Order: sequence, then structure tokens, then C-alpha cells
Amino acid sequence: QIRNSILKNSTAAMAVRPEEDPSIARRKRYIRHAIFFLCTIILVIATAVISLNVRQSSSSTSGKESEVSLQPSTVPSLKPTLTPSPTLVTAKENGYIKCGIPKSNHMAGISAGMETDICHAIAAAVFDGDASKVQVVELTLEERFRVLGNKDIEVGVGHAFTMERDVFEGTSQQGFAYSLPYYYDGLQFGGDPEYVKCADRADTRFGICRGLRVCVPEGTTFADTIRDFIPNINVIGLPVASIGSALLSGKCNVNAGTGISGAVFKAYLLSQGPPL
Repeated sequence: QIRNSILKNSTAAMAVRPEEDPSIARRKRYIRHAIFFLCTIILVIATAVISLNVRQSSSSTSGKESEVSLQPSTVPSLKPTLTPSPTLVTAKENGYIKCGIPKSNHMAGISAGMETDICHAIAAAVFDGDASKVQVVELTLEERFRVLGNKDIEVGVGHAFTMERDVFEGTSQQGFAYSLPYYYDGLQFGGDPEYVKCADRADTRFGICRGLRVCVPEGTTFADTIRDFIPNINVIGLPVASIGSALLSGKCNVNAGTGISGAVFKAYLLSQGPPL
């Protein structure tokens, strides 16, 4: 009963927040409004400065681009003057086709006659039967795609087609359109018969095969393919022009390449007389 009486007669305690001085409240509101207004002004100024810089950069860039000319100049230009004209239009304006073929790569210096004939056939198709309107340019394997990509020639003949080159060729950093193949060939080995058998089996571990040395033209799809199944230590990458002499000198005992290149090299050997 005493407890109940105390609870009944007691009053609930509650915190009372003291009233704020009206002058202090007005000062706080003024400070908040001033801060908001100042931040807004700073944001507007920053936006205006950024827009001005972007506009000046854009006008400066467009001004430099307007200085670029496709006409010949006596001093270096700010940008390359690569003609944007389609390849066929450029060739007709020049009056001839610039046609790239593989550089003479056999010991006899035999030029790739089939590729040269194709260049003349292309010129005849473009210039109403005049097969003489062509400039044949011999190119190495390392430079052929870069030269074609830079439009220093209009067409290249004698390049193996791969899906990768159709989309993105590594040395030129671009893709190329290919015609239908005019002949089909593949990877073949030639050289010492015993070592050729080793290369066919990709055997470099047993017996005579431990001495296998395969010379392959560097910069070709064959070089990449061979290194996938023959250890790199047994593969010698060389410029195309050195492949034949490397086999004859004993630097390698097997050559790798296309069937047609092997046939031409064999014809050259036979032209030198019977083997000793």
C-alpha cells in the first residue's frame, strides 16, 4: 500500500528544453542561408570555367585539323596526308596499279612469276585490258602488311589467308580483305630424308631425331605452327632468302615451307647439275 500510494501521488518527470533566444535563432538561419548561397556561387563559377576550357580545347583542335591539307607540301605537315580515297579510285588517278609480291627468295634469284603475272592481270582488269599499267614491288615478309596498310601499294599478291589476318593482322594493326584463293598449298618438310621423318613425327627425343634442326621462314604462319609441336630449341627462324643456303651449309637438316617453294628450290638444285 505504501508503494502504491507513492506511485499514485508522484508526478512524471520530463526534460524541459529551454527556449532559445530568438536573436540567436535568426543568426543561425542567416548563417545557413549564407553558406548555401556561397556554395551555389562557387559551383556556378567552376562549371563556367570547365565549359570555357572545353570550348577552347575544341576550337584549338578544329583549328589544327583545318590546317591539314591533302595537297603536296614542301614542309612536314602536322598530320599524315594519307588519301581517304577508295583504293580503286586512287589507282585510276595514278594511272597504274602498285602491286606487291614476295621478295625473290630462292638462291637462284628466281622471281615469283605467277605473282607477277597476277599483278599484270589485275592491271588489265582495271585499265581496260592494258596489262602494262602496273608497278611490281617486291616486299619482305616483315614489311608486306605494313606497306599495304599504309597504302604504299594498292594490292598484295602471295599472302596466305588466315581468319586472324582478315580481322586483325599484328604487324600492321588492322585487318585486310582477301580474294578467293588462286592456289592451295600447305606446310611441307624437305631435306635429309631421315630427319624429314623425324619432323613429320615431331620426334626430337630418340636416336637421330635428337639432332633435328628445322629452318623455317620467320614471320610466316608456318613458323608459329611448327613451334606448337616442335620444341623451339630445334627450330631456327631465318629470313626467307636464307632458307636454302642454310640447308646446304648444314645449319639445318630440314626446311619447312610451302610445297611450291620447295618445288622451286628443288628445280634450282637440279639446274646446278647432278649431286656430288
